Amino acid sequence: VSETKEVTRTINYVYADGSQASEPVIETKTFTRTGAKDAVTDEITWNAWSKGQEFGAVTSPVLKGYTADKAEVAAQNVTADSANIEVTVTYTKQAAAEVSETKEVTRTINYVYADGSQASEPVVETKTFTRTGTKDAVTDAITWGAWSSAQEFASVMSPQISGYWADRTSV
Repeated sequence: VSETKEVTRTINYVYADGSQASEPVIETKTFTRTGAKDAVTDEITWNAWSKGQEFGAVTSPVLKGYTADKAEVAAQNVTADSANIEVTVTYTKQAAAEVSETKEVTRTINYVYADGSQASEPVVETKTFTRTGTKDAVTDAITWGAWSSAQEFASVMSPQISGYWADRTSV
């Protein structure tokens, strides 16, 4: 006569709130043994179970924006006498990352004659603004803070060109 016994290892992947993060990994090892059954008494004399087996190491899935408490579930040796095994890998959300952004605002003052040709070199001025925000590790959504404070372009006197009058003495 013979008999079999199964030992199962279940690896559950859950978020910190207990909800399922990824499909579980279910593995089974089967052990067998044979025996001799007495024809009169029906008493069975069993031989040893088949040799021990190993559940291999399993790398935990990578979930964007989350960190697993176990990057890998280690290999485990089991025998027919081993109980079923249940392992839980818990994922916690990663902290939001700080991000920043800059924006430039440029003012160009062109000096031209009535025919459109250049009368003097232009004046080019730039102001830079910045802001920071937080980027969600899972969704990549950014929550922005306020831009840096307002800036002002100073008054610029128009150049004087002999024989010509500017339509604006300053900008």
